[in-house]
Amino acid sequence: MSLQSHRRSTLQWQDESGSTFFKKISTLPELVHMDIYSHLAIKNPLKDMVFSAKCSTGKISFVD
Repeated sequence: MSLQSHRRSTLQWQDESGSTFFKKISTLPELVHMDIYSHLAIKNPLKDMVFSAKCSTGKISFVD
């Protein structure tokens, strides 16, 4: 079994002030992927994550 075919994509954009944001989104996993996530105790493998990166400081902060 492998998670190699389960993909996550990253969207990137800038707001008016020049801050860069990223959103990681998942494709729909196959049943075998969900079985693997279950064995790894990953509760929500489809959770979208939005975060910003301050390129000058190398700091990453998550946005709720």
